[in-house]
Amino acid sequence: MILQTMEFKDYKKYLFRILKEVIWPYKLIILFNIVLMIIIAGTNSFQAYLIQPAVDQSLFNTANNAILLQIPILIFVVTLGKGIATYYNTVISASLAARMTNDMRYRLFRKFIESDITYFNNSSASRMMSNIVNDINGMMGAINLILSGVFKNFFSVIFLFGVMLFMNYKLTLISLIGVPLAAYPIVLVYRKINKYMVRNQQQLELFTVLMDDSLRAIRVVKSYNAEEFESKKVKKSLDGLYKLAWRISRISNIPSPLNESLIGIGTAGVLFYGGTLVMDGHATPGSFFAFFAALMMAYKPMKSIGNINVQLHICLICAGRVFGLLDTKAHVVDKPDAIEMKNVKGNIEFENVNFSYNSSDTVINGLSFKAEAGKKYALVGHSGGGKSTIMNLLLRFHDVTSGSVKIDGNDVRDITQKSLRDAVAYVGQDVQLFDDTVIENIRYGKQDATEEEIIEAAKIAEAHEFILKLEGGYHSRVGQNGQKLSGGQRQRIAIARAVLKNAPVLLLDEATSALDTTSEHAVKNALHNLMEGRTTIAIAHRLTTVKNSDKIIVISHGRIIEEGSHEELISRNGEYANLYSKQFVD
Repeated sequence: MILQTMEFKDYKKYLFRILKEVIWPYKLIILFNIVLMIIIAGTNSFQAYLIQPAVDQSLFNTANNAILLQIPILIFVVTLGKGIATYYNTVISASLAARMTNDMRYRLFRKFIESDITYFNNSSASRMMSNIVNDINGMMGAINLILSGVFKNFFSVIFLFGVMLFMNYKLTLISLIGVPLAAYPIVLVYRKINKYMVRNQQQLELFTVLMDDSLRAIRVVKSYNAEEFESKKVKKSLDGLYKLAWRISRISNIPSPLNESLIGIGTAGVLFYGGTLVMDGHATPGSFFAFFAALMMAYKPMKSIGNINVQLHICLICAGRVFGLLDTKAHVVDKPDAIEMKNVKGNIEFENVNFSYNSSDTVINGLSFKAEAGKKYALVGHSGGGKSTIMNLLLRFHDVTSGSVKIDGNDVRDITQKSLRDAVAYVGQDVQLFDDTVIENIRYGKQDATEEEIIEAAKIAEAHEFILKLEGGYHSRVGQNGQKLSGGQRQRIAIARAVLKNAPVLLLDEATSALDTTSEHAVKNALHNLMEGRTTIAIAHRLTTVKNSDKIIVISHGRIIEEGSHEELISRNGEYANLYSKQFVD
């Protein structure tokens, strides 16, 4: 999602959602923390107020020894209370910040992981990681600052100016003479900085994507000697981030010299008028020093509150991106009355199915076929014919444009996605393993499986022997996407995972095409064990692997052009026979 600019209504909308969805769930803890901030602000103000008796009755009245003893004790007690309140305020603020940040990261991750395949086709893992890390950090930065500092500074300013008003309201008004003038540059900065803030988040996302792509494809990078090329791309992105940071810093600090000048004018006015009052006998030195101390103590939190505008602006821009992603509607959703499939046999039917990813590109065109429970079916044909799309429709990664896909007579749109996918095991050419142990990668097929069940599945998948030869056996880490294992080993772990799932329907998408002859033989045996008693639909380009299928279906441009057994199709001397003869000659 890209935000071009933010209008006032956007600020209100996202600020309201932050209050409702991020802050409100922790209202009681926040309320307690605010009480601590009030105590801290109150002690600051009381310390300033104590300067008057300390000066007037102690420093200028050496005979009053009782006051000379009482005031230091009182300052110690107040300081101790402030220290205790500050400690708990700091700890609670840090804890709140971490919990809120984790809540938002978890919400966004859940949104991504539960999104349908269409969303993933239009995005990338690195962009989603950037959203979870960079956008959440930007969103929570100002919130954390407000929780830990701004409230405390706000109360400090209120209490300190209360003390100042109590002492001398005229001096207080003089000290605030420049405040109205300070508001204008802040408004001006908001208008100018908006586009740079948005561009900064977009550039940060681009930088994350570039890094992720380069590091994920490190073998390609090195094989093409492209290290310098990739480094230049990342350097260019970093230079862009630097330029934006410089512009943001330059613009956001425009109010600083003006505000400092206005503070200087207020301070000078207080010194002049206050000094006059003391010399004329209308004020004591202690009251003037106390007022001036309170003023100096108030200016610092005032400037901190003023500086929150940039962080708040980033927060609202990032909140717009995050809430926009959270509000994204899925294309594939369960119906309110979707049923849970139980005791699935595995009868599958495609009935006059049409499908297109967009209105101008038909991928599946009037396709119909039936697969009986427990039998083996093969989908063959040239690449791009729609074979993988058929599997995606069966798994309901997409919904058909028209027609229906049924399992045991139930339209897949009428059953829950969970029960549908529980009934299907999938093994593809590109095996996805997690950077974890062998046993945990197999356990992914059944997350409550015992170690004995996992070992039995590995034996059926003919993976047990090579696993035992690994340094840590079943507890060996496989590396990112199984890079510590060979292609055949990865494939057999994927098969063991499917064996453990024990689903009645099995989908095989080019499960042996990327393997050498030795590995292919081992994997074929494992697949033979896996297919036993299951409805199997296999995509294969190596036609020798599908000869024993109960039915072979030839797909071309989303249509079925031939179907039958291997012998029947060879005898017809049609497209399948042509494909087989070419492959045999090759």
